[in-house]
Amino acid sequence: MLVENVHEDVDPVLEPILMKQYFKNAGVLSVKIGENIVEITKNFRIFFTTKLSNPHYSPEISTKITLVNFKITKEGLDDQLLEITVNKEKPDLEEQRSKLIVEGHENKRKLAEIEQTILEKLQESKGNILDDEEAINVLQQSKIVAIDIEEKQKTAEITEQKIEEARRGYKPIATHSRVLFFTIMSLSNIEVVYQYSLTWFIHLFLHAFDSAEQSEFLEQRVQYVIDYFTYSIYRNVCRSIFEKDKLLFSFILTYSVLDHHGKVDPLEYQYLI
Repeated sequence: MLVENVHEDVDPVLEPILMKQYFKNAGVLSVKIGENIVEITKNFRIFFTTKLSNPHYSPEISTKITLVNFKITKEGLDDQLLEITVNKEKPDLEEQRSKLIVEGHENKRKLAEIEQTILEKLQESKGNILDDEEAINVLQQSKIVAIDIEEKQKTAEITEQKIEEARRGYKPIATHSRVLFFTIMSLSNIEVVYQYSLTWFIHLFLHAFDSAEQSEFLEQRVQYVIDYFTYSIYRNVCRSIFEKDKLLFSFILTYSVLDHHGKVDPLEYQYLI
């Protein structure tokens, strides 16, 4: 059962479920909800989700449920935006990187199987292992496969380093966009109705690559995307907030971007606020 958009209080009628106050009624596992006795299974689970950015639940509630924080982290969003960026700008590069990741996991799995096979043969072998022809053949074949995998891993590491170096050129787009996202997320501190989803943000992010000016030079192209996306976010957010908050939003956005690039003097900022 999924209960969405929960605030900081949970309906008391759900107390018997949270406390797991189950009992047998006519031989059937049941729970009393309000005035009604409802059948329930031992595998029943209830999940609550909230859109609150920083909810505070009372100790009474916290002791009855397991809290899982799915809030977006800066590092996680950086990785996600960088992956999207490279997919848009260099799809072949990102595809090659994905293949390397899959191959790397597959090679590790094969090595684990080889180690397990060797251990099994050593355990099964009786007497001098050098007299066990089957075990010797298995060990030789395992060694050949292991050497081959090791060579593939070395080649993959070199290729991955080249890919990461190429991806690093697009990282400014990801980090700048992350700053924009957390800036607009903070607007809920001004008005609780100012709520923006990551899906909406990603939609505008993707549109920026199609609409920003093209360039043969990477640094110039990166700057074009950053400039277009920043303006796109500003324009779309201004459409959705009250007139009285637009100047404050402009200030917050400007400060966040400048602070990200280390262009804000802390003393001047403290004096201003």
